[in-house]
Amino acid sequence: MDNLIAAIDVGTNSIITIIAKKQQNRIQVIEEDYQIIRLGEGLSSTGSISPNAIQRCIKAFENIKSLLNQYKISNINCVATSAIRDAVNGIEVKNLIHKKFNIQIDVITGIEEAKIISNSTKHEFNLELGNSLIFDIGGGSTELIFFENNCIQFCESIKIGAVRCTERFFKSDPVKNEEVDKLEEFIKKELKILPSEKIDFAIGIAGTVTTLASVNLRLEEYKCELIHKSELTFSEINRIKNQFKISTLSQRKNIKGLDKKRAEVILAGTIICEQIMKKYNLEKIKVSDRGLRWGLLYEN
Repeated sequence: MDNLIAAIDVGTNSIITIIAKKQQNRIQVIEEDYQIIRLGEGLSSTGSISPNAIQRCIKAFENIKSLLNQYKISNINCVATSAIRDAVNGIEVKNLIHKKFNIQIDVITGIEEAKIISNSTKHEFNLELGNSLIFDIGGGSTELIFFENNCIQFCESIKIGAVRCTERFFKSDPVKNEEVDKLEEFIKKELKILPSEKIDFAIGIAGTVTTLASVNLRLEEYKCELIHKSELTFSEINRIKNQFKISTLSQRKNIKGLDKKRAEVILAGTIICEQIMKKYNLEKIKVSDRGLRWGLLYEN
């Protein structure tokens, strides 16, 4: 197919590749590849991306390169977020991938990440009335963008993510109540830097929130058409959080709608989501399946 483009999102927990055809700002997805590799495993304690994580990253890019060759794509927009930008050896990993696969990775800041995310969301949702909040819970950081009448008023990237918080706070299986309490207090403190405004409309983006939607719908397999633009209430998220909290890792892996590879970090991600909703008294949020990678496609 002609005029195909690719966007690759190298995150702390996953690498997502999307191949699409773009015509007059309309995007037709041809194929999407989703791989959980835990690039940020151990990063918060060592400051470096581990040799095992680097090998998982190389394996993932072998699959990606094969996909790009299959579709003969040369127009590639690949960005890396929290793990590579925070790691002391992040540039080494970036250069290694470039050398092995001839794929250039742009390491973007948290604020740049937030603005790309907002670009995709503006194409998917009507943000023209009132105050809106978009939040993207990643593995290493969470990006929050505040809109007033479709214009960005404030954006922030905070170093709270599902992988980072899991490794720092959860040492037991199942987790202990005091571990959960400490994480909740930590997140509350981190969120204090955010403006205290009335939010009329909120959208959650990325794996934690889409997984919560999948679990809420008890899906046997992930279905974008059911998840994208669906809603989650605070009570639904709280119920799912409590289910994760009392379950062992092995039990969580068997919960319908939950990807087994995300089971270890999903509780921390859920708590981040819940605390954001608490701060802004949100009774419900919209779910978006179209975050950073879609923003890259729209920018291309």
